[in-house]
Amino acid sequence: MKTSKLRKPGLVLLVIGVVLLWFSGKDFLTSLKAPVDLNEAGFTADQVEEGMHVKTDIYAALDTFASEETWTENKDGSSTPKETAHQYYIIPVGEMEYMALEIGSSGSQFSTMSAIMDETYAYLTDAAADLGTTILPVEGTVEKLEGELDQYFGEWFTDTMFFGEEDPSPYLVHYMISPRDFFVVRVMAVAGMAAAALGILLLVLSFRRPRQAPQPVETLDVSPTGTSSARPSFSDDLGDPFAGANKTDRDDFN
Repeated sequence: MKTSKLRKPGLVLLVIGVVLLWFSGKDFLTSLKAPVDLNEAGFTADQVEEGMHVKTDIYAALDTFASEETWTENKDGSSTPKETAHQYYIIPVGEMEYMALEIGSSGSQFSTMSAIMDETYAYLTDAAADLGTTILPVEGTVEKLEGELDQYFGEWFTDTMFFGEEDPSPYLVHYMISPRDFFVVRVMAVAGMAAAALGILLLVLSFRRPRQAPQPVETLDVSPTGTSSARPSFSDDLGDPFAGANKTDRDDFN
């Protein structure tokens, strides 16, 4: 197989590997960290940081402060019904602080969070109400709240006057828990590393000069014309074959 034929599959594998690592690399590193339970005794809001691996139970939520909807616009001007892709909730963390929680398009999780919010409202308005009857296990990473999400997060506390006339800023933790399936993340990362490594190997091999097979060496046997058997052989026993002839010739001249 010509080495140049390895170049195209090598490039394809390298691109696939880079793409997989681009989407999974950051979360893969997060998955390697020890998970943190936000409900663990002694945990404070100051310990929340971007890239943290969180594995905890959500037992309380104040409300949703934002939602993301998707729809499709058709060529004739019509559009499909709007569907909720993500909901963003306000959850307690630490002693009296609050942060955000992102829940993706899952009807069962939306229903669970709705029940948790009802129980939280009942607990805040009636001390005898139970809190934590409904929980939602969540595992994911911590991301920083930015842009409109961060704006809506702060506006909810201002609009509802949750803290009365007091400035809510000291109680707001501008981070969000974003759930992840770390098993899928690890599979993607390992597949990406394998594809990239194989692609690089094929590219290296494609640029190597192929080894040429050794060419047969032609040998020329140079020898005198004729064979040794055709030559006259001289021997001391026979004497000089021309000795007699020379004598006769000399006698003729006498």
